[in-house]
Amino acid sequence: MLAADYTKAVMLYHGALAKSPEDADLMIGLVHSLLRQHKLLEAADALQASSKSATELSALMTLRGEVELRQGTPWNAVKTALASNTLDPCNPRTLLLLSRLEALNSQYATARKLLMKAHQIDSEDTRSEERR
Repeated sequence: MLAADYTKAVMLYHGALAKSPEDADLMIGLVHSLLRQHKLLEAADALQASSKSATELSALMTLRGEVELRQGTPWNAVKTALASNTLDPCNPRTLLLLSRLEALNSQYATARKLLMKAHQIDSEDTRSEERR
């Protein structure tokens, strides 16, 4: 992924997931690679397959919320993001997602507070550019 060869990254993630299907980090990497290629349906399918076998982790729930938002169902994304925030209120990716959802509802002050909180927790997160 660092070389921006997302097609190769997807192939490598699929291979690694065949060996370790329960590895949430591999699933997160796969879904991020698919989203970078704008393969939304494949990303949603991969998440759906993982939810059957993987435990409910905040990071996976947040990623599901990001996919739901991109699918055009922000009302589902809000529910998922709030559930993820309940599991881990210090996950900066969840806070970024909640910030985007608040901005969609014209709640800009709340969105800014959430964004600042996410930045305080992890100011080095370069993945925030993925959402654009």
